[in-house]
Amino acid sequence: MVDNTTSKLFRTLARVFSFYELNPHVVSEDLDNWKDIPFSIKHGVYIIKHNDDILYIGQGRVKRRQKHHIDNITGENLITETSSKNGRTKSTKAWEYIRESYKPEVKNCKVYYMDCITKYDAIAVEGALIKFLMPLANEETFNK
Repeated sequence: MVDNTTSKLFRTLARVFSFYELNPHVVSEDLDNWKDIPFSIKHGVYIIKHNDDILYIGQGRVKRRQKHHIDNITGENLITETSSKNGRTKSTKAWEYIRESYKPEVKNCKVYYMDCITKYDAIAVEGALIKFLMPLANEETFNK
């Protein structure tokens, strides 16, 4: 059985792909298994879902980005004002709020990703998905 958030996600993907005349293959992976994502995806779009919440939508080299999102979810390896030399990931107010309020766990996260082939298609798809799905941790949609 598919939950409401996943159903909405795939309906939205279908609308966006139809509008932009794209047909990428969407793959889902437990975020814990991010290392299984092909490194060859250069112009990808990804959606991080925690239980029933869309946490983040991004684009670029999908595999490379996931370890930074895991850092933001766990609060580990973060660059802060006091530990900028020890971290690898910059935290944002949105991620800080998500960690404090939602207490997400990587084991409950899935990443849905696709290869959009071109940078322009990836940027367009990312923007449309952010607009329609309103992820909690994206700076564009965070309003606390």
